[in-house]
Amino acid sequence: MVRLKNRYILFEILYPPTGETLSENIILQHRHQKNNEKLNITSKMIVYELKKMIRIYLGDQGLAKANIMLQMKYFNSTTSMGILKCSFDFYKIVILGLSMIQQLSTGGDNGSFIKGMFINVLKLSATIKKVEEFGIERNKKLIKRINFAQRKNNNLNIDFESVDKSIIIQIF
Repeated sequence: MVRLKNRYILFEILYPPTGETLSENIILQHRHQKNNEKLNITSKMIVYELKKMIRIYLGDQGLAKANIMLQMKYFNSTTSMGILKCSFDFYKIVILGLSMIQQLSTGGDNGSFIKGMFINVLKLSATIKKVEEFGIERNKKLIKRINFAQRKNNNLNIDFESVDKSIIIQIF
């Protein structure tokens, strides 16, 4: 009997794009939404758009390969982080599909889209435990950077007092 091997992909959604060029500034700007609008992104929307992108760029055969073990294990709309489970043999197809997503349909009757967003793949691992640990450690480092920026007052144009640190650490 052959054992099926899986890969777990930790990703985050970054939206809307900012004028910042430094990657850490983009992440800090993303974590604090100035307009405070809550975007109702669900795991179904992400999986649907992922399958659509794989079908567009790789065709039916690419979609069939990627769809063998594809499953959303975790998604938190507050932190915009999620974990996808996929087959070991075709994880590159899933990562390609994630990197091609630039908009998400909201699923409403008016056909509206969340535009200008992109997905950042953070970690690929064979176990879900390692992916979870990486996500938690990454959020702890982000909180340290926010605290450091508060002390140094480096003018990132972010109101750090309104950043809810419990939301940033609460990935799992």
